[in-house]
Amino acid sequence: MNRVTAAVGRSLKNATVYRSYTTYKTYCENAEPAANTALCLIHQANYLLDKQLHTLEEQFLKDGGFTERLYKIRKTNRGF
Repeated sequence: MNRVTAAVGRSLKNATVYRSYTTYKTYCENAEPAANTALCLIHQANYLLDKQLHTLEEQFLKDGGFTERLYKIRKTNRGF
């Protein structure tokens, strides 16, 4: 079993599928499908980054920033 097959096997066990260049090769052979593929990937990356920023913003509003959390931990450790 080669590394790719082993990696695919492990990823299927974790319900995650890692795809290689050969999976997307047919989409990248001509200019128009390649551009559409690139736009789709950019859109997906942008969506995931927006989602991450929204989550971080909610976490910051709920838990405070680094300094606030550090102060809270120090205060707890000192017994105040």
